[in-house]
Amino acid sequence: MASFQHSFLKLSLQTASYAFQFSKPSVSGLRGILEALSVYHLLPWGTNFEPLDIDGMYAEWIIPSDKRPDKVLLYLHGGAYAVGSPHTHRTLVGQITKKTGIRALVIDYRKTPEHQFPAALDDARKAYDFLIAEGYLPQNIVLGGDSAGGGLCVSLLIWLRDNKKTLPKAAVLLSPWVDLEITGDSIKTNLNTDRVLSSLELQDMGVKYAGKTPLNHPLISPLNAELSGLPPLLIQTSDTEVLYSDATRLAEKAEKAGVKVTLQVWEGLIHWWHLFWNILPEGSEAINEIETFIKTEMKLKV
Repeated sequence: MASFQHSFLKLSLQTASYAFQFSKPSVSGLRGILEALSVYHLLPWGTNFEPLDIDGMYAEWIIPSDKRPDKVLLYLHGGAYAVGSPHTHRTLVGQITKKTGIRALVIDYRKTPEHQFPAALDDARKAYDFLIAEGYLPQNIVLGGDSAGGGLCVSLLIWLRDNKKTLPKAAVLLSPWVDLEITGDSIKTNLNTDRVLSSLELQDMGVKYAGKTPLNHPLISPLNAELSGLPPLLIQTSDTEVLYSDATRLAEKAEKAGVKVTLQVWEGLIHWWHLFWNILPEGSEAINEIETFIKTEMKLKV
């Protein structure tokens, strides 16, 4: 059963989502709102960030004070490939780094509608290559991402595998969006229980991201890809969010392909509940599970 804090947050966000649907803000307007709200997304005590430029792409190091310098999390933020940034996810990633003791690289990949596929994937590849060039071994890299960022993580894994590159140690996928054709049952069944994501007009964002490439392309909708050979995956989702079917179908298909999968399902939560870990007990619980997974896969002391 969801906490009181979650019930209050859900009501507040649903009220805001109805306002968004009535006023229909532009993508730039949504970006501005999220960036303004990110002012309140402070880094946890004991972490700091350092901005950097990766061949023209803005990125941030998020560094815990008690860090393991040889290990790193490459985090790809969510936002339907259209909104979000390192700023909007700084608190979430900061808490993950604090709990695990590994630094994180968060990138501001190019977004739709200004940039279409494969721009975001190319930027994710560039970030991975940057880490390798910086001396990080693939076995010391973990991928992480939420929503569209989670789907982008899977696309990156598939691209690396198919191009004979060494894959990272593991991946953490938070409510991943892996089916841009939007064929999952939960898109309809959970429409009234998760107004947050529907307010972003998911289908329209997917079409804009894909551009001239078919939506069923395996690097756009990685649920359609062959998944064998991928590293261990932690997939977290809620049974009442619209992307629930994406997570469960990905887990099932990956397991059938021989991938080690840990699927964790929470009850009654909205999409992006992880971002509110500092006020939601469910968010803190999810991050504790992420900590255990990363430390176990990287053979760190749990």
